[in-house]
Amino acid sequence: MKKTFSININGLLFNIDEDAFEKLNNYIKTLKKHFKNTEGGDDIVDDIEARIAEILKTRLKDLQQIVSINDVDFIIETLGQPFEMDEENETTSARTNKRSHSKKRIFRDPDNQIFGGVSSGLAAYFNIDPVIVRLLFVVSILIGGVGIIIYTTLWILTPYASTTAEKIEMEGEKVDIRSIEKKVREELEILKVRFQDFSNEAGDVMKKKRKDSANGLNQFGLFLFSAFRVFFRAIAIIIGIAFLAIGIALSIALAATYLGITPTIHFDEFSIGSVSLPAFLNNYIITTPYQLIFNIALFLVLFIPIVGIIFSAIRLIFNLGRQKILGVSATVIWFVALFVAIPLSLKTMEQFKTESKQIVVNTLDSIQSDTLNLTVFNQQFYKELQQNSSGSIYFEDEELMLSSDENFYGNSGLNLGKADGENFELIIRTSVRGKNISEAKGRLNNIKYHFELEDNTLEIDPYFTLVLNEKWRNQEVTFEINIPEGKTLFIEKEVKNYFQWKYWHHSRRSMAENYWLMTDDGFIKSE
Repeated sequence: MKKTFSININGLLFNIDEDAFEKLNNYIKTLKKHFKNTEGGDDIVDDIEARIAEILKTRLKDLQQIVSINDVDFIIETLGQPFEMDEENETTSARTNKRSHSKKRIFRDPDNQIFGGVSSGLAAYFNIDPVIVRLLFVVSILIGGVGIIIYTTLWILTPYASTTAEKIEMEGEKVDIRSIEKKVREELEILKVRFQDFSNEAGDVMKKKRKDSANGLNQFGLFLFSAFRVFFRAIAIIIGIAFLAIGIALSIALAATYLGITPTIHFDEFSIGSVSLPAFLNNYIITTPYQLIFNIALFLVLFIPIVGIIFSAIRLIFNLGRQKILGVSATVIWFVALFVAIPLSLKTMEQFKTESKQIVVNTLDSIQSDTLNLTVFNQQFYKELQQNSSGSIYFEDEELMLSSDENFYGNSGLNLGKADGENFELIIRTSVRGKNISEAKGRLNNIKYHFELEDNTLEIDPYFTLVLNEKWRNQEVTFEINIPEGKTLFIEKEVKNYFQWKYWHHSRRSMAENYWLMTDDGFIKSE
């Protein structure tokens, strides 16, 4: 029966039989002798022992299992012999080249990380520049914040390359004594450079201190300079965090606007809800045969400044240098997009140049009563339209729809006044804009509105419509109802919910469902 020993390799206990122990012990002694006079030799041997522990842990189903001579042979075959590194014949070179590469594994890279090392780890796996991966993450963050979820998930699931062997596997090289030595040398060289830089910087500071030690005022000035430097660095970080929050918020808003999932966006006279910005512009505003080109140019004009804000924020937070190529490229692309978008918008802007107005006076002399009842025309139709408002454009006032199905609905205005004569009056004011007065007048005929008078009840349409495919050119319709002195107006309840109310002496809510007598001084509530 063979003797067994318990040995500690890199903090792990293994049971090993006598023959295997002898061979493994001789192998490790050979390694120590080979790297004895090598810079960083102890670190190299420690990393090789750590790799031996990893191999045994993988091969043994249970740490209580006995390490056999076959396991040790596998370790030596995997890692190689030290003398192989000194042989320069073609056979050894061919063998080395043959086993110098291995299947890559994804790790988080600790040497090039900014946050969690995810981007640099992916870059190492795909053999690309980490800046490209980071840029892709930034872009994905701008598209609805997806990048934050992806990055966080990868951060949690991807292991951290904490050992030399894992860093070698991350680069796709076979983990043997040659690659371990190479990696340790690289890390030592990096440490030497960093230490040298630190020593030079410390030396410069010490020289400066010795030079200024005779002058207390200069020392105080140096202290103030350092204090201000720390203060302004802190301010830069705070500003960077604020810019980053603004940039992310703007990117999410832009993505939502283009995907049509925004809350209501308010314009001067109307608002948009559940409609993508390109669809709204193409269907109702912009007049150009090159809609796709215009949409792309407009997106770049809006998108590039947001990306610039985010990159500037990252630079301020981490005190990074400027990426001149990226900055210049983005600026050039932005100006090109702007110079493309403006000419394609000129034809549309020209069509807002001239305003044309029309006034139609209707004397309601057929009303025999002293009281005029005001109500909403086609009220049930608009209630049903309002209940099916998905993908519609709303007016700000009470969020009434401007667009639905294939029709373009404009919210009519309502104004109340005093008639000069003895009859009730309905004055309809319409206006629209065009490239010139002739074009604007032509558009007046494309505005459709309706009202009906039956006995003493006046029904007015809360919406005007445009002919099919007519663009919005600031069309407006206002119904002005003038009441003679001594006569009464009754306003039904639904009127307050539909019109743009232009009478400000009393609120529309107080005037609805009440009788109002016209006096020399205006309306008074009538019992």
